[in-house]
Amino acid sequence: MARQRILVCGATGFIGRNLVEALARNANVELHALRFTRPVYDLSGVHWHQADLRDVEAVNRLLAGMDVVIQAAATTSGVRDIVNTPYIHVTDNAVMNSLLLRGCFDHKVKHFVFFSCSVMYQPRETPWREEEWDPNQEMHPNYFHTGWTKVYIEKMCEFFGRLGVTKHTVIRHTNVYGPHDKFDLERSHVFGATVTKVMTSKTRSLMPRDRSWTVTLCLHVVWRRLDIFLPLILRSRHPGSCTRWCRMSICKQHGNSRLCTRAMKMYVN
Repeated sequence: MARQRILVCGATGFIGRNLVEALARNANVELHALRFTRPVYDLSGVHWHQADLRDVEAVNRLLAGMDVVIQAAATTSGVRDIVNTPYIHVTDNAVMNSLLLRGCFDHKVKHFVFFSCSVMYQPRETPWREEEWDPNQEMHPNYFHTGWTKVYIEKMCEFFGRLGVTKHTVIRHTNVYGPHDKFDLERSHVFGATVTKVMTSKTRSLMPRDRSWTVTLCLHVVWRRLDIFLPLILRSRHPGSCTRWCRMSICKQHGNSRLCTRAMKMYVN
């Protein structure tokens, strides 16, 4: 049986690199990894590519002959930029995903996997179920830009899925952490930044002064979740289906102080 040709976009990022390292151990996969500006890393059996996903010609060259495309590439940064320069997370991500989705359709790629996120959910104390989410309710102001960009791309997946050529899977992960993640205060996401604050606190009893905001707390060590990701990616279903795989578990909203408490327990243990 011919090996599946899988392209991982964003292969030098946090989620992308963990997926590349896991897929590289699968003898049934011909693995292709895409980078933009970061250097390659040494891993046997990986075919490296360099491209700008905002370039339509580069996207079409990449997708020709691929069976599965895993889209883990994004223009992203940390919590500071989310507040101060939110527009940097909107335009480039919309462009690159639009080109990838059109290219997968044109080149008859069998399966497109998109890593969305859970920022579109409004804060609340009780666990969310997907059917309860109401897009007419206002998103948290800090995540309005990212949330609607993700929803737009999810709807693009649904649109192309209805055309009957490519299967599309959307994964709404949240606060995943693990090897190759960023934990510095400038670029990391909320949990990584919180871990760093706890670990560098002289008293190890850090509690933020501002407890008014909430975050989605649903923590998963990424290498322990690959047992879920990989069968999802490798399993074939009929072309044109569109799956929205929403969470790796039920998520709750927790205050800032409780997030620090969880990070402190992890550090101590």
